[in-house]
Amino acid sequence: MMQKNLSCKNIKDAQKNMMSFAVVLVFVNLIFLALGALLYMYAGKTGIGAGVSGDDLFATIAMNPKTGLFIGVLFLIGLIAAAYSSADSALTALTTSFSHDIFNFSKKSPDEQVKLRKNVHVFVSLLLLVIIIVLKYTTTMSAIGQIMFFAGFTYGPLIAMFFFGILTKRTLNDKLVPVMCLIAVGFTIVLWYFSAGGPGAGGTVDNPTGVFGKYKIGFELIILNSLLTYASLFLISKKQVEVLNS
Repeated sequence: MMQKNLSCKNIKDAQKNMMSFAVVLVFVNLIFLALGALLYMYAGKTGIGAGVSGDDLFATIAMNPKTGLFIGVLFLIGLIAAAYSSADSALTALTTSFSHDIFNFSKKSPDEQVKLRKNVHVFVSLLLLVIIIVLKYTTTMSAIGQIMFFAGFTYGPLIAMFFFGILTKRTLNDKLVPVMCLIAVGFTIVLWYFSAGGPGAGGTVDNPTGVFGKYKIGFELIILNSLLTYASLFLISKKQVEVLNS
């Protein structure tokens, strides 16, 4: 998405691209949600994958003999294409970030750059594989559920800083921004941990209670994190002093 904006001729075209893409993305997500609902409806009608849900449902229907070989192959091709497309962009972004931000890629010789890029790419690939295996055996949440859950902690500060820069003209203390973001994330983790849906909830298994009573924090975690970060940024900011020309 960032590369699309950078390829625009000017800022106005980039703004048009962002707004049009946001509108199109809504309809694209609605289509995929509808397809997911149709999978559940198909499984319920045919009896395929009884009791199966989440990520396993797609594979169960694709590999079932009742689905047919042709449809099953199309399912698998679509899954592989989507997975490799996402993995490719993620690996590229992570490799670039590690190489430039941590290992000072631009300051090394051409031979060292090639060696470093390959080593970082292999390291990031293995790291992602380990994370996938760990999540596979430590959580029952679907892949998209895990993404939204972790995004609630990582994307909250980014959203808050984005809107703070757009909605206000206040000046920030740059050195304190990372600290306040970490504090907001830490506070969000504590609230989630002791909420009705967190590991630190009280009550019983069937009737948990937490800091918000019986309210269970879900994907709105990112909203809570963003609001806390925004408030913390406001605390370390001050009004911008305008210099008038004499």
